[in-house]
Amino acid sequence: MKKLFTLIAIASLGIFAAHAQELDIEADAPEMAEVESAVQEDSLAAHHKLSVKMFVDAGAGVLFMPGQGVGVAVPVYAGAWIIPQLGARVGFQGLGKNYTGWDVIVKADAMWNVTRTFHKPEDVGIFEWVPYASAGALVAKQRTGFCVGAGNQFLFRVGDKLQLLADIPMISEFDFNNRGRIPFFSIPQIGLSAGVRYSF
Repeated sequence: MKKLFTLIAIASLGIFAAHAQELDIEADAPEMAEVESAVQEDSLAAHHKLSVKMFVDAGAGVLFMPGQGVGVAVPVYAGAWIIPQLGARVGFQGLGKNYTGWDVIVKADAMWNVTRTFHKPEDVGIFEWVPYASAGALVAKQRTGFCVGAGNQFLFRVGDKLQLLADIPMISEFDFNNRGRIPFFSIPQIGLSAGVRYSF
């Protein structure tokens, strides 16, 4: 009988200890959830944190104006990401040939990194897609015209600071008095270039 009481006492103590441990886990659960939530919030805040990151682009390719000719694209830009999703760059697109002769395009691009917008930093792989809107000046012989456009950058990471860059810009000269085939706009120049982006 004494052994039976001893076994019952040991079993009771075991059950009590297990129950106490469950109570401790349940008591700690809200605290652990708060910590996990804080970590996620910190990660999200870092993902959208204002942190200027400078870069330069350089490449080579072609510019094409349908029916008007082909030019040389030697894009050179300097820019920065203000946050990982949004940035801007300014520079030189290239030398093209339009209906009035050869021209040069100097422009600024406002960039949106779609990949980093919809993925967590740790989920961003080697590929990034960056569409952009452009505004600048088309400088030709005896005239300068305002131009606007858009384009796409495709980035392929090869190192911590280096990315391969494919760029497809489209830009058109704006003229309020233009009543041609495309009202207010000249026939757009379409480019294709490949190069590198180096981040500081």
